[in-house]
Amino acid sequence: MKKIRIDATGVDEEIRKRTRTRHIPEGEYLAKITGVTLETSQKDESSKYYRWAYLITEGKHKGTTVYGNASLKRDALWNLRNIIFAATGKNIAGRIVNFDADTIVGKVVGISVSDNEYTRDGTTRITSQVDTAFPKKEVNRADEDEEEDVEDEEVEEEEEEEEERPARKSSRKRRTRDDEDEEDEELEDVDLDEI
Repeated sequence: MKKIRIDATGVDEEIRKRTRTRHIPEGEYLAKITGVTLETSQKDESSKYYRWAYLITEGKHKGTTVYGNASLKRDALWNLRNIIFAATGKNIAGRIVNFDADTIVGKVVGISVSDNEYTRDGTTRITSQVDTAFPKKEVNRADEDEEEDVEDEEVEEEEEEEEERPARKSSRKRRTRDDEDEEDEELEDVDLDEI
């Protein structure tokens, strides 16, 4: 193998025996799926699940890896459905599909992260875990929340000053159940082998 030049001048000198996931605040993040493994449950050897690795791609926690599981038990397939939909835009609900999890590694999705508290050897620890995935365009970024809060406060102040002003009607079209049914009818059969 050919030698390559490696510049490790910015690398921490501490040698670590193992790495742990850093704890990050609960919330929604934009993340890239960086890996997946098929695992067997330690409690039930007949139970399988996917273990997904996600790399936060923006914001204060950019570069942090967090993990989430998606069980392959029938009553828990909603989570895998969500991951596939987030990565591909295709809803597999109600279908039998062939799925190669590696086909969505590298895709960017939205993730919901929560705290996972556990006790081991008498020590209580908190880690971050991915609860579910969703399309990246639906990520509710923290700084957007702050902007909306400021706008909400300004609107409340204006309403207090001018209580007699007539209410405006919203120009947004609300989605109805019929709209969702029409979208479901438009979905084509999903063959995930071709993703």
